[in-house]
Amino acid sequence: MDEVDEWFFDSIQRYNKLQMFTLNENVNHIDFSSNPNNICVSNVNIMTKKCQILEYALPSKFLDIDDSQCSSHHNLKIVCGTYVDQLILELKVIVSSSQVVTSEKNQSCINVYSLPRDDTDKITKSESIPYETEEPHISCHSQSENLCLSHSTNHPISLVDLNTKDVIQKINVDWHSTVDSHVRTTFLNNNTVCACIEHSGLVHLYDLRCPSEVLSSSSKDKSKPRGVWTMSLLENSTTLNLLSSKAQVQMLDVRNLSKPTFHTQLHIKNKLSGHHLPQIETCPHDPRQFSVSGFNENVHIYSRDEEALCDEVFTHDAHPYQEQCDDDTRVLCHRWMPAPYERMLMSSADNFSFTCVQFNSKLSSSVLL
Repeated sequence: MDEVDEWFFDSIQRYNKLQMFTLNENVNHIDFSSNPNNICVSNVNIMTKKCQILEYALPSKFLDIDDSQCSSHHNLKIVCGTYVDQLILELKVIVSSSQVVTSEKNQSCINVYSLPRDDTDKITKSESIPYETEEPHISCHSQSENLCLSHSTNHPISLVDLNTKDVIQKINVDWHSTVDSHVRTTFLNNNTVCACIEHSGLVHLYDLRCPSEVLSSSSKDKSKPRGVWTMSLLENSTTLNLLSSKAQVQMLDVRNLSKPTFHTQLHIKNKLSGHHLPQIETCPHDPRQFSVSGFNENVHIYSRDEEALCDEVFTHDAHPYQEQCDDDTRVLCHRWMPAPYERMLMSSADNFSFTCVQFNSKLSSSVLL
């Protein structure tokens, strides 16, 4: 039995669901559409070399939690789409208004696209909202139609009303930094925003009703390795996840940023290069678990036990084994399915592969015993 056959044989026990797709493009972003059974993605088509936004209907076989429906629909189905002018750097779906917001390469604006509300298959561009510099970062909240735009330590954070397209608030951040670094934001709730400086992992918390005051800040940690930092926050959670390009993890309680509640160094193969950032996410069905990707060909899922200890409960390693796909690959992004879907996620890699999986609960529970 060769390596590929052995992997597929083992996968029968390791995965409850494993659906593998070879696409005509690398999926760079995944977000849930206004239809909860659909996703919106961005990609670059290898045939046309054009950038696209696509809405896919997820396979009903994947969504059937207990396999009670005996569904035969195994495929990703394109619902609608559009070509865009430039490479999409960030993509967010505003579910309440069925809009897609993007930041695109070399553009000093964010672009707003409307998902079709009828039977058409065309996503239409509706607005471009100017920003003061190129390629802003975007964050949003499911209960608001305000967007937070940021770029770097030399520029303010802007709050934009998506209905009026106006900047309704600006936060002039004093980072006390001599290095011009990218700044990323995430909403804690409708009124509170976390901002993180990429080159140091320093975090500030702001109340948008009193933007001139910093609610709290994380302490500077001289022991942090060199590299760049990214962050994530599961909506309605109080745990902020930080991940460096050197595979160091820190978790902060947003009610007290002064000291990490968890920190560890992950020992995984690291193929990151250039401007790429890794990704860290909290598992929606079990907040003790978190996932990381972008370092190599896998999505690594961990369960944290103590302040500095964690176990890898599962390694989603299907991407190198897809037919007609290069086995020398790196995961581009991943996304957990929300409740009530347990242990289910989607992921894409730079070899044109896309997967929808559910890993076996017995594997994760056995590690935790």
